[in-house]
Amino acid sequence: MESEYIAWLTAEVERRRRSVQFPPVPLGIGDDAAIIQTAPQTVCCADLLAEGTHFILRDPADLEHVGRKALAVNLSDMAAMGAQPETALLSLLVNRDAGFQQAQSVTRGLLDLADEFQVALVGGDTCSWAGGLVVNVAVHGTLLKSRPLLRSGARPGDSILVTGSLGGSIQQHHWAFTPRCHAIDLILRSFDVHAATDISDGLARDLGHVADASLVGALLFAEQIPVSAAAIMLVQSTTVDTPELDQQDVPKISQALRQALYDGEDFELLLTMAPESAGQLLRRVQSGELDLGCSLTLIGEMTSNLGLQITTPNGNRPLPLGGYQH
Repeated sequence: MESEYIAWLTAEVERRRRSVQFPPVPLGIGDDAAIIQTAPQTVCCADLLAEGTHFILRDPADLEHVGRKALAVNLSDMAAMGAQPETALLSLLVNRDAGFQQAQSVTRGLLDLADEFQVALVGGDTCSWAGGLVVNVAVHGTLLKSRPLLRSGARPGDSILVTGSLGGSIQQHHWAFTPRCHAIDLILRSFDVHAATDISDGLARDLGHVADASLVGALLFAEQIPVSAAAIMLVQSTTVDTPELDQQDVPKISQALRQALYDGEDFELLLTMAPESAGQLLRRVQSGELDLGCSLTLIGEMTSNLGLQITTPNGNRPLPLGGYQH
């Protein structure tokens, strides 16, 4: 299976290179290792997706979704670091009874997204076994500015911004989200971002990571958090149990907002910026002068008091962390 897959992959990558502009790769697929041209500081990340833990295959079409997501989660990490993704490595552990078909479909899904973001697939590995599908992708890239965006840069008084909307990832959004590489590129061309992360484990948990790393606290404005249409549909159609939040802990918060706070798998960007810069950025986005390809919303502020709080009609209340755990 491996030799057949490599032959197919080599031809497929070569075909795509005729129509997509990729970064310089002196040596790609076909040897014992690839050679890439790196910057003085190369940004690297990797994510592993395992059948039964990160996804369930209910339909053959899901395989391409898995390949797309395996790359997309890495691109989201790169955006959160303020980096431009350039090359990717793909390693596949496929079921031996469906190996070649699984490998082809997963790779097609990955390559379609790689073409969109001009990321070159330069190699990887394949193996088969009796178990479920496992996909690992590693991405390398370069910083958009001289310094990376870190979780540890938030300051008291910073505005908290998020791209897109949050919650309801179980409604298939986690298959089709758009990594915010374009948005962060445009933002960093004109504005200084103090801290950033992508929202993979839920707004509450990932904001907690930023607050802890920066030794600050945060206050969320409940009415300003952008709740997705999927989250609203989810709570209208099902009974959703969110054990992290007890009604007595945070009264007067809707179930849809709970989904936005705790669902995870949103892969939107959370940014902290000086209030003046945040105001200027929001005005440019809202006027249409700056097209990020997504919405941008002010949802809170960083504080000097440790811990997370959220506004309610009865005043500010502590917000339990909670969130998605892999």
